[in-house]
Amino acid sequence: MSVRALALLVGRFNTGVEWFAKGFGAFGIAFSVLGLTAAAIERFTIGAGSDLLIDLPPMFMPWVVMLLIAPLARRGLHVTVDLLPMLVAAHRLTGMRVLVALVVGAASVVFAAGSAQAVAFFARMGETAALSVDLQMWWFYLSFPVGFGLLAVVALEMLLRELAGLPTLAPGAPKQEAPT
Repeated sequence: MSVRALALLVGRFNTGVEWFAKGFGAFGIAFSVLGLTAAAIERFTIGAGSDLLIDLPPMFMPWVVMLLIAPLARRGLHVTVDLLPMLVAAHRLTGMRVLVALVVGAASVVFAAGSAQAVAFFARMGETAALSVDLQMWWFYLSFPVGFGLLAVVALEMLLRELAGLPTLAPGAPKQEAPT
């Protein structure tokens, strides 16, 4: 299998992950906003409220944030300081992007492994959230190894795209038609 074919295969997987993460993120934000709004209305109207509506949305946020890290990195929508591309010669930019992909991939693997060990530790402890429903705390922390694992796959795609000479993915801007 060529590097180009492997880059396109990993890219297809990442496209699916990107759509899932965006949908899950939209659901998570909507759930949080509507849950906290419902809790505020409930407390305003009857003076008491459910702990679940108040405590669950903030606990759900790591899933939203960690799942969206990979699609943001894939599309180049993360926070960057683009100083080096201005200082580095154009023919060396590929090498710089390869180095960035390698560093991001290595760091993601290290963080995924470390957070997976932490999740296993929390699972062995058996601690539950102080909510009206017993939820194991490790379910919330599981978002970290999942998010970093997905970021490692995105870094692999970035590396393969550079090695295959494929263009980087655009931030999702609509394509401009050529003037006629």
